[in-house]
Amino acid sequence: MSVFIMGVLAAFVVAYVMNGWLYSDRSPIKALDIPNHRSMHTTPVARTGGIGLLCGIAFGWSIVLPYDSFAELSWLVAGMILIAAVSLWDDIRTLPASVRLLVHLLAAGMLVVGWGNAELTTWEMFLTVLLVVWMLNLFNFMDGMDGLAGSMAVIGFGVLGYAGWLAEDWVFAWSCWVITGAVLGFLRYNLPPAKIFMGDVGSASLGFLVAAFSLHGFSKGLFPLWYPVLAFSPFIVDATVTLIRRALRGEAIWHSHKEHYYQRLVECGLSKRCVLLTELGLMLVAGFSAVFLQQYPAFQFEGLLTWAVLLIVLMVIAEVRYKRFVARYKCQTE
Repeated sequence: MSVFIMGVLAAFVVAYVMNGWLYSDRSPIKALDIPNHRSMHTTPVARTGGIGLLCGIAFGWSIVLPYDSFAELSWLVAGMILIAAVSLWDDIRTLPASVRLLVHLLAAGMLVVGWGNAELTTWEMFLTVLLVVWMLNLFNFMDGMDGLAGSMAVIGFGVLGYAGWLAEDWVFAWSCWVITGAVLGFLRYNLPPAKIFMGDVGSASLGFLVAAFSLHGFSKGLFPLWYPVLAFSPFIVDATVTLIRRALRGEAIWHSHKEHYYQRLVECGLSKRCVLLTELGLMLVAGFSAVFLQQYPAFQFEGLLTWAVLLIVLMVIAEVRYKRFVARYKCQTE
């Protein structure tokens, strides 16, 4: 047990130290997020935090995982390296969306096929690949405010790891908790006001890991599929509904924008810290609900239905508040 704890602590320390170095003037990697009209920050911020985050994960895994477990995770690691490489390139020199999408599809395909999902039909495998690609882009889309994506990763992977712990699958549990430790080290510099962003390297890689461990845990029987969906529902619902809304209006869904619900709340006048705390509370309740409902199956249907209604109500409230703000702003400018 002490080795596992050391792995999580090592992941935290490596991510903490590396991000402190990467945002400083001593960093040899220069990639700044320059503010524009869609940004929620006003000064240039380094967006290389994902490098330190992934180094922390890799270092922690090297400690907690026995040698024979690396064969089980080899396809995951290979896919993550692909995604991290193309994302770093995009952070430093912008790449066309088509190139990023092709690499994402390749990495997702390697993961799904490499893990030997022979029982899946061709269409099921294709759908699974698309879901993996959507999750890694979803995390990228939602990484638009200080501390938000990191907080979701800490809670979500904590919840996934707990399911592995209950099932006594130590490799799965501690692999997830190493990610949690590394993200906590990164969050030291990413909470408002952020000194460094995780960039596409961090957000796309975390999204890929969310999809990978969710599918892997489900295939191993550690939890039902709704378990990770509920744990990450604050991100999944916001990003998916926003994408559908933009697609129905005929807008390019891959272009950056400020239409996510958390972005609109900030535009309405709430501080970033207030919105982050609100989202954090929602994430915590969603995570605890997933754990509770898995352990008490008799309440699952009612619990999931309650969450569906709650999320719809919250979206309606946010939409009404935003429309009132826009109407008030128009009246003041006319």
